Amino acid sequence: MPRRGPDVSSITAVLDPQTDRGLAPADLASAYLRRAGGPAVVRYLVAVAPLAAAAWVFIDAVTAQDRRALGAASLMIVGAMLWRWVGLAWVQARVMRDAGRPARWRWGAVAGVVASRLIAHMVLVWGGLLVLPAIVAFHFSGFAAVGVLEPGRRGVLGALGEMLKLVWSNLRAVWLSSVVLMVYFFLGTLSLMLVQGMLIWLVLPSLFGIDTTDLKLAAGGAAWWLSLVFLAWLVFDLFWHVAAVFAVIDLQARQTGGDLLSRLRRLPGGGA
Repeated sequence: MPRRGPDVSSITAVLDPQTDRGLAPADLASAYLRRAGGPAVVRYLVAVAPLAAAAWVFIDAVTAQDRRALGAASLMIVGAMLWRWVGLAWVQARVMRDAGRPARWRWGAVAGVVASRLIAHMVLVWGGLLVLPAIVAFHFSGFAAVGVLEPGRRGVLGALGEMLKLVWSNLRAVWLSSVVLMVYFFLGTLSLMLVQGMLIWLVLPSLFGIDTTDLKLAAGGAAWWLSLVFLAWLVFDLFWHVAAVFAVIDLQARQTGGDLLSRLRRLPGGGA
């Protein structure tokens, strides 16, 4: 029997281009992660576990100014990023299927997924600095694998071209979505800082009588804060790549709605 995913009918929303103002993808991603996101979270943890290990080795090498360890950590990050790219496509394929969208996931498509992410990151780094607005490049990077995973595409370049056109033609919705994501990331990072501060300076010493002198010293170091920001980025990274799936659905609905409206206006009496 075919595998049945979780019932996500309760989080289905009508993506109305006239009323949601670009905020629906973030709302749907939050609802999905709360109600049916367990399997996607497990996949994400598998995808980023090597990167987390490599990142902490890299942070330790930077703060210790160890050039040899820094070179080895950089090579580890390169390999871990390749693994993460494939893992993120695996995560997004699960979200697409749970949302009722077909996803053409197979191991033969791994090369296409890696190539799409590599091209997307080149656009993100160089295009964001030289040609394209950084917001466009950021969204394009998140949409890359979704375009490759959708069936019926004409190759990797065709899928990427369609995703880039989708973002470019909906700049207002992309901008609003970016503002929401930036606010989420800021609030998430601030929350982590406040929680760790309360634990170290108040809860542990006052309620449990634990000596936190060493923790206070560690919390004042660069390695601690870099690790904290990286942890906040991991949470944001998961949220963004789930939201990217719903954002693609949203933007495609907007584009289809616009095309239909344009055709209706060409009909006799359609401009009334």
